[in-house]
Amino acid sequence: MMDRRWKIIFLCIMFVGLLVSLPAGVLAGANDEIRIAVGGPHTGFAAEFGAEEFRGVELALQELGGKIAGRPVKLMKTDTKCDASEAVKKFRDSLLRDKVHAFIGPVCGSSGLSIVEWAKDYPDLPILIAYSAPEDVTMRKRQYNVLRPGWTGTQDNYYLGKYVVQEKGWKKIIMIGQDYSFPWGQTHGFIRGFCASGGKKVYKIYHPPNTEDYSSYLLKIRSMAKDYDAVAMNTAGSDAVALFKQFFEFGLDKQIKLFGFTNAFDSTALPTLGDKAIGMISAMHYVEGLEYAKKGMFSKKVIDSWLRFKKAYMAEYGHVPSCPAEQGYVCLMLYARAVEAVGGDIENKKGELLDALHKADMTDAPRGPFVLDDFGHATQNVYIREVQKHDGQLVNVPIKVYRDVTQFTEYVKMKEAYMRQPSASRDYPPGDCSKLCANGLGPYPDGKCPK
Repeated sequence: MMDRRWKIIFLCIMFVGLLVSLPAGVLAGANDEIRIAVGGPHTGFAAEFGAEEFRGVELALQELGGKIAGRPVKLMKTDTKCDASEAVKKFRDSLLRDKVHAFIGPVCGSSGLSIVEWAKDYPDLPILIAYSAPEDVTMRKRQYNVLRPGWTGTQDNYYLGKYVVQEKGWKKIIMIGQDYSFPWGQTHGFIRGFCASGGKKVYKIYHPPNTEDYSSYLLKIRSMAKDYDAVAMNTAGSDAVALFKQFFEFGLDKQIKLFGFTNAFDSTALPTLGDKAIGMISAMHYVEGLEYAKKGMFSKKVIDSWLRFKKAYMAEYGHVPSCPAEQGYVCLMLYARAVEAVGGDIENKKGELLDALHKADMTDAPRGPFVLDDFGHATQNVYIREVQKHDGQLVNVPIKVYRDVTQFTEYVKMKEAYMRQPSASRDYPPGDCSKLCANGLGPYPDGKCPK
């Protein structure tokens, strides 16, 4: 009897020893949930962008059956309020309190810059930037664990600047935009492409986010209209709607042309803007009317990938998906493919997981194919878009495509010289093209131009 009891005790000790020696991921088992925090604004002028981001993530998880690599997934929505300090607070709380395994987000520009700084303290933590677009997130301040399957404001708007000079013949532009890092980055890219293509001047007007009355700004534009070719709207969300409506109420459409940077004519705003938006152009790496493009512009595979996503999204949410929705969607899908690549063992293969994220194949993305560069940023199509009406609905339709665009745009062969340029700011680059080199870059202190 005693021998049998000792045998049982011995076996129990051996079993406990075996459990202790097993990797944490094996102990977790296939049923241990993966927790992902999704950060974006759910209050304020950009609230709809945060809502769309989360819907995209949610749809991707539904398509995966609620699991990744056999493990259930829990999504946690956090309101970063389009505020840099709030973004860090919410991300930190999610990590320490909820023990999340990964982050998707944030959405706003300043939030992305604050998160990449915070990420230095957590080098094994995957962060997939969903919509935040300052180029330094994946350039001068890049971290290996911070990837951006999205865009930079410079990347898209460089080609808009090029287009309005070469295709429209506009060489003097008034730009009106929100006064924070994201619109500064868009202006930065636009000016470089504009000046490199033969443009002359971009006059900058900035206003605080959440502005309701634009009369003082519009009166200034009215006084300048005769000396300029067009006005560029560099606004988003409710600000874009208010500015657009007041532009027409002031009768400025009869005095000067209007066009927009990336978010000015976002699909979420078009129903409110109405038919006055028809014919407006903008640039982006995403376009919700891709299927209406001129025949032969895209392959059947690209169109089919887009339509599958669009139909699924509309069936679930009842409206056309916007860019933040698609970027939330691809962030989750990219993360899922990387987790699958390490067999679901995200606890013990953190380095391998980050490597898999950088190598994930996203050639079937709804927006069109993209891959991540050595900096963890998407190389992808950039579309010149025009608002058109199809089947009774306003949509952006691609009228021109620039393919395989990197975050360095046409400076891809001079990356180091480009990164020695000052970061985008309220005042840099200057809007006077005569102060820049012929290639759109600023001269070095000795007056020589980067080559």
